[in-house]
Amino acid sequence: MVNQAYLPLTRASRRPTLSRMSTERRAAAVILLRPGGDSAPEVLLVRRAGGLAYLPGFDAFPGGATDPVDGEDADGSPATWRTAVRELAEEVGVRLEPTTTWRLDCGRFRTPPYAPVTYVADYYAAWLPDGQRARVVSDEVAELGWWTPRAALTAHADGALLLTFPVLTCLRALARHADLDTS
Repeated sequence: MVNQAYLPLTRASRRPTLSRMSTERRAAAVILLRPGGDSAPEVLLVRRAGGLAYLPGFDAFPGGATDPVDGEDADGSPATWRTAVRELAEEVGVRLEPTTTWRLDCGRFRTPPYAPVTYVADYYAAWLPDGQRARVVSDEVAELGWWTPRAALTAHADGALLLTFPVLTCLRALARHADLDTS
């Protein structure tokens, strides 16, 4: 059942309508981790540029929509791990090998169907490779920062970070497991 309270309303009837429902696009993001000073790992968050059409000014994990260059998996679905690797390099200059052995599938989230674009996004976690550093290399990113999951959640609660439900969910899970092996 569709929750009628969240559907767009027509001006004439003020009744919900499904006619403006968005099309679905696949996307992926990387929860990039590095060892933190207090043994808790830190995660990279990027602040999306203010001029972007989708979620301007929000803080997020590096990522984006699939592109034909990313190819498909054996089952014909978009190769979202390759999307995540490509987007990470494009946004913050960190290069992961598409065959990286340590990666963790962290879940799939879907934006609400009444959003202008419905994204089905896969989230992956990976460690920052030795000798690399994240930096802003795209005009899609206004700034970036490394946060412990707990510090990011506190900053969000204080209004300093603007986080979506998927990012909050991932940060909460990481905060519960702050003793991740950083080796």
